[in-house]
Amino acid sequence: MVLRDRPFLAAVGLSFLLIVVFQQAAAGLPVAMDHDGLTGAQYELVISLNGPLIVALQLPLGRRLEGLNPGRLLVLASLLCGGGFGLNALAGGPAVYAIAVVVWSLGEIVHSPANMGLITRFSPSTARGRYQGIHALSWATATMAAHLCAGIVIDRFGPDTL
Repeated sequence: MVLRDRPFLAAVGLSFLLIVVFQQAAAGLPVAMDHDGLTGAQYELVISLNGPLIVALQLPLGRRLEGLNPGRLLVLASLLCGGGFGLNALAGGPAVYAIAVVVWSLGEIVHSPANMGLITRFSPSTARGRYQGIHALSWATATMAAHLCAGIVIDRFGPDTL
């Protein structure tokens, strides 16, 4: 039943791709920042912006976005995430990396509730656990794929390409 639900699998597949991008914060971003001559402490400072932003903005933004079309919200989230990680290509110092973290963190804030709401809508009440399990498996698989892809891209083309 779950593996025959095409709309659900499409949503999971798109979520998988976005999570591969999200996971670059741990997989590729430290390498790119090191390549630009930044220290581990600067990476920690930049990446630490993510948590407080989520704590401060998740509930107020979540309330404002409630009831909006989840498909549009997921497109917005994807654009923010892609744009935020794309900004890293322009970065050479901690300030631009920090701006990039703010942008993709906003994408994460928009994505999470919209995505979970959509997954819940797709899943019938009698199979909700199976649907959530497949969705969780896609996150774990995307995390693994992100690190593998980051390594391959960095080895072949360098951290700027990633």
